[in-house]
Amino acid sequence: MKSDLAKEKSKAQAKQAATEFNKAAFAEVNKEVTKVHHNQKVLDDKVKQLNIETSRFVKNTNYWVETYNELNLAITSLNGMEGWAASIEERLVTMTESLENMGEKVSIKN
Repeated sequence: MKSDLAKEKSKAQAKQAATEFNKAAFAEVNKEVTKVHHNQKVLDDKVKQLNIETSRFVKNTNYWVETYNELNLAITSLNGMEGWAASIEERLVTMTESLENMGEKVSIKN
C-alpha cells in the first residue's frame, strides 16, 4: 500500500509541478503578448495622429496652392491690363497728335 500511496503522492507532486510550470510558461507568454498588444496600440494611435496631421497639411497646402493660383491669375490679368492700357494710351497720343495737326492746319488757313 505504501507504494500506492507513494505513487499517488508522486503523481500529485508531478501534477502540481506541471501546473506550476504551465502557469509560469503562460505568464511569460502572456507578458510578451501584452507587450506586443501595447506596442500595437501605441503604433495605431501614432498612425491615427499622423493621418490627422497629414490631412491638415494637405488642407493647408491646397489652400496655399489655390491662393497662389489666384494671385498668379491676378498678376497675369494686370499684365494684360497694362498692355491694354499702353495700347489705349498709344491710340490717345496718336489721336491727340492728329487733332493738334488738324488744329495747326485750321489755324494756318485762318
